[in-house]
Amino acid sequence: MSRLKRRAQSYQCDPIALSFLIDRIVGIRSDMERARVESPPRDTCIQDAVSRNHLLSIEDAEAIFDDLSEGTASRIPLLKTLQQILTHSKLRIHFEDDEPTIDLNNLHIWHQITSRLEPDTLICCELARRGWANDLEKLSNWGIVTGISDRDLATLTRRGLSDLHVHLGGIRSPHLLWLDIVAGEVPPQEMKFFQGRGAANARFRENLIEDLKRVRRLWASPRGDGEIVDQGALNIPVILADNPGKQQEVRLLRERKLLLRGFARIGSDYDDGALATERALKWYIRVKSRFICNLQQGIETSVGLAAFRGIFSSSIRAVPRSIRKSIQRNAMVGAGIYGRSFIVGGYSGGATIPSRQIRQLDDAFFVIGQSQKKLRRLELRAGPCATPQEYYGFLQAWDKFSKTHLSLPASSADRGEPEIRFAIHFKRSLARRANFQKFILTLDRESAVLHQFRKWALDHQFAPGDLGSKIARIDFAGQERSLPSYHVAFVSNLLRGDHESHMALERLTIAQQRDGAQVQYPNWCTLCRQGRSAPLMQSRQLGVTCHSGEDFAQVVEGVHEIWSSVSLLNMRSGDTIGHGLALAVDPEQHRESRPGQIMTQEGKQFDAYAWLYTLSMRENANHGGRPLRRLEEFLWRTAETIYGSLENIPSLRVFELLNESRRFPIAPEQPGWPGIVKRLHEQEAHSDEIIKRRLKPVPVATIGPDLDELVSWAQERTHQELRDRGVILEFNPSSNWRMHGALGPENLPFLPLLATTKGRTLATLATDNPGVYGTRIENEYAITFDALRKSDVDREEALAILEQLRQIGIERVY
Repeated sequence: MSRLKRRAQSYQCDPIALSFLIDRIVGIRSDMERARVESPPRDTCIQDAVSRNHLLSIEDAEAIFDDLSEGTASRIPLLKTLQQILTHSKLRIHFEDDEPTIDLNNLHIWHQITSRLEPDTLICCELARRGWANDLEKLSNWGIVTGISDRDLATLTRRGLSDLHVHLGGIRSPHLLWLDIVAGEVPPQEMKFFQGRGAANARFRENLIEDLKRVRRLWASPRGDGEIVDQGALNIPVILADNPGKQQEVRLLRERKLLLRGFARIGSDYDDGALATERALKWYIRVKSRFICNLQQGIETSVGLAAFRGIFSSSIRAVPRSIRKSIQRNAMVGAGIYGRSFIVGGYSGGATIPSRQIRQLDDAFFVIGQSQKKLRRLELRAGPCATPQEYYGFLQAWDKFSKTHLSLPASSADRGEPEIRFAIHFKRSLARRANFQKFILTLDRESAVLHQFRKWALDHQFAPGDLGSKIARIDFAGQERSLPSYHVAFVSNLLRGDHESHMALERLTIAQQRDGAQVQYPNWCTLCRQGRSAPLMQSRQLGVTCHSGEDFAQVVEGVHEIWSSVSLLNMRSGDTIGHGLALAVDPEQHRESRPGQIMTQEGKQFDAYAWLYTLSMRENANHGGRPLRRLEEFLWRTAETIYGSLENIPSLRVFELLNESRRFPIAPEQPGWPGIVKRLHEQEAHSDEIIKRRLKPVPVATIGPDLDELVSWAQERTHQELRDRGVILEFNPSSNWRMHGALGPENLPFLPLLATTKGRTLATLATDNPGVYGTRIENEYAITFDALRKSDVDREEALAILEQLRQIGIERVY
């Protein structure tokens, strides 16, 4: 069955016809519309359309063609087209709990539509159809992301949810950015708008900038409380906020009033004023949809981390003028706010807050308002600060902003505040032309700064609370293919107070002083010499999250990365694995879903297969002698290619010990370890030739299909290891749906674990980057619920699985 046919089965309408209707709104001329303008015979146009689109029936084609013929090329009725979309898609919009909600059965079609057409347009159209244009203020819970639910699921989520995987830099909503631009807070020319390069992107950006300038002229109006200003064909109410912190809420309400008044105007007879209103409104919706949908990753974008990074970096997280003024007024926090100075690492005074952090805090509070009625715990992942003072200023700014509820909707004042803590997110990625040494030096500096701040915060507790306790976790995310988890293990274990790692730091410091060895981890060594590197008291230990098993060339590599993260980072109960999708993916299906030659790295592949071999031999998991013998031959050949002569290597178990030693920068002197492990460890650390060989791109091994049974066993064995340690998997449905090209929720890669393990999987759900994916935590539960139901899990069992996910997130994660 073709991909297009399988996708069509997930829709409740003809996808070709629906796509055609959306094309009208966003200004893309379809094949049929171009054919009509060129005036060939009616039957010819219809036959051509059906032959090109096998999902389009003759009846649908005739209806579309006749509908086009009712108007002229310059005017296709906007309101009628929107109502056709609602009718044709069978989209059901409810208005419960003072907010619009999409029926769970419409989840896929809602995502399909809003990947190209911004959602407020459809909801305002439905409000106008019901005659509720004057009741907009009653929808006090209507945020920037529309909820998706059903009654049973709503009952479950009202018990309280956690969201433990929210990147501060990834919550910038395109809708909020749009409002900043049209209100004149952010100049349009500061935006990149679209991922990619070349002339097409340049033209797109140039045209959109001109459109945005025109939108701003339409939006601008003289100040005056409650004044109605005629702006061309649209009547826009001017509403001024008494509190600058409510600006975004006011702008949302104002824009929605603009849409509703426009729809009410064009719903009457088509006089000249209504026609002018329609043209202006259609143009406004077109520009807004193009802007928002190009800054959000839809369900049909390219798969993989590269596509996500393109979307994520497609706009500058610009700082609006109002926030810039706030930064100028409160540039120094700490001493300026609490009337006391402080000393961190020999430096005293207040702390300057970078504008990017203020911007992130501002957006965070508004996005929290989306789900605050149900949120009990929230973990925001923030980037490392450059100095201990900056950590102090950042956390104090958060405390100050949270007291004033900056940007929270007024209606949320009666809601309980969730417990909010931070995870410091260390970027596990190599920049262009950067090398491992630069990455290690950056990681060394950033982790040492965090340790300094936490030590100071522990020694200087004062109101409004213990600052150190607000940082609950460290997080490593990024390129797991080129930066395996052992590269971050040493600093992670130092921050978490691991005794063996601190002993290794002392040996490294002495060796560098005594022998003049190559300098490694200079900041931590400096702290060690000064006596300031000691572990903090037990109650101050950090949790850890490592993104593993998400981006892999073959399943065995992903599973090995999960195992290595758990073992080398000394994970324990309450720690988490981000995504962990390799545990649920069938090796054969994964291979078939990626046709053509798949490339990996020589060292990455060797490590994964060496781990698989030694684990199976150690646990007597012999799934056929011949494949294991072939695997052993492959490993010896590859080891010789990477490391050269193997005459002093007694067995392949040496490479298992080598992997364990990688969590230390200096080879451990463990009793019983062969001396060859120390030599190989030093080669990997200092030999450019060995490093180059390990990074060499190679096709995945042809032995893979023979080992599928063994890899499946390793998946279950790794899953059991996580359960034994109490390590929790973090699943991100919206992210996984897009990153892995799933045709629908029922194809989510983590679903088999939830559907088949009957509650034995320790996991929770989170949003990841809510701005990029246009989501909120309730919708993540809705996606998973829909996926379970479509996978033939009965309703009660699906609700029980979701309840377990909910409880684990609230009770078991740090």
